[in-house]
Amino acid sequence: MKPPPIFDRAFCIDLAGGQVYRQAEKLFEAHAVRSAQWQSPVLMGEVNGAAGVYKVQLNLRSTVFAENHCNCPVGRKGKMCAHAIAVALHFQALQREAIHHTEETADADADGNSVELIETAATPSVQSIRLSNEGTKLRILIFLPPNLEAAAGRNAIVVKLDAAAGREILPLNKLSSTKTYAVSDAQEKALLMVESWCGGKAAGLLQLTKARLYKFLSVLEGEPVVYWVKKPSEPIQWHGKQLVGVHDFLQLNEEEEKELEGVDKAVAAAGQGPQQSRRIELKGTLREKSKPNLRRIAESKARGMFDARPGDYPSVQSKDTMADYPSNRIVVDGSPNFIAVRLPAGRNDDTISPLRSLLKSEGFLLEPSNRKWWLRDRHKALNFLAGHWRALKDQWRAVFTDAFEEKLKDIRFSELEVETREENGQFKLEISLSRHQDEADLRKAIATGKHYLSEESGAITLLDRSCVERPHEI
Repeated sequence: MKPPPIFDRAFCIDLAGGQVYRQAEKLFEAHAVRSAQWQSPVLMGEVNGAAGVYKVQLNLRSTVFAENHCNCPVGRKGKMCAHAIAVALHFQALQREAIHHTEETADADADGNSVELIETAATPSVQSIRLSNEGTKLRILIFLPPNLEAAAGRNAIVVKLDAAAGREILPLNKLSSTKTYAVSDAQEKALLMVESWCGGKAAGLLQLTKARLYKFLSVLEGEPVVYWVKKPSEPIQWHGKQLVGVHDFLQLNEEEEKELEGVDKAVAAAGQGPQQSRRIELKGTLREKSKPNLRRIAESKARGMFDARPGDYPSVQSKDTMADYPSNRIVVDGSPNFIAVRLPAGRNDDTISPLRSLLKSEGFLLEPSNRKWWLRDRHKALNFLAGHWRALKDQWRAVFTDAFEEKLKDIRFSELEVETREENGQFKLEISLSRHQDEADLRKAIATGKHYLSEESGAITLLDRSCVERPHEI
């Protein structure tokens, strides 16, 4: 079975882009992901959303051409959606938690030596910011959605959290980690509760169940810090222990009462003062006994048996695909994943010097062994071809190898199409870059500095920079 990849930040951004990754982070931090599991090579999971539960199946048989299937509008088009990346983040968090749990629960060595856990006191504290009685006064502000009744019915209430620090109001997760703040005991409990739900971090947006919101509000009972999103200047009034127009929708059933008990235990543990941490004291040794080195024993008995012989490691000789092309011409070889350029030998005149400068600026590196300029990166290679393929052919009259032509035969260039038509006595102007690609995909690619679009069939459309600039001029 294929092991799951490491779904870190770089991998997820390569998979879906920065904008989708930021949306996925918000879903992950709001605990919207219900499940995540890996069945090679597919990552599967479920995510709570405004329109119900989204089911994700992310096929990673090829990470370059990953296939996403999700019942959201974006996923139904086969595109990478925030729900898929949120499931990936949740799965990676589960993996880290499993490793951490394994390390914490190791209680004996290979020989059965016992390990005793001795309880020592440690004071709980807020991790995301610094607290001090002399710091800037801080209060959490809670903003409830106008559709609270419907959200409570789904048991998925999105809550916005701001922080009033001095005269400044900003999202809770944007507080400075270098400044010092002063909070009341109730506010500190609320901060600890938020961090317990978000892995030790603060969050500006949370999706809470009715039980969690009920407990969160009870911690801040009587404080004028709860608002409706559409009335940010008027706090909701408390009537005894209940907020007017809020607690009517937070009536808990028997199952939710059980969830509340779990929340109560967590809050009680956070408010009891010193918590218990564990220190490991060994009564034996955890070091595994050394084993005999069987290879070394065998070598000592039969000297030379493991020595390398001619032919054990045959050298791989790759054919120079530019060898049969004239040395006085610019020769280009490559594929969608790399570009190699050989400049004319011994020439450094005004026609070659600008091209050499261009190659350097685009990230090409000269390999002294074969005197070729190489660009080994798919994204950079396709962007370079989108901007300079035609210039290499027309301006510098470069020769393209047969291998280059074969590997890039499915690539097509965007063609600017301008159409005018009369409609209801008015003229309409329509400008299109490619009839083969979706307009939204084109805009997204251009906005992110990506001058190409790939299809599931393997076909690639290069967005010629001159075509992209022409609509702006028009």
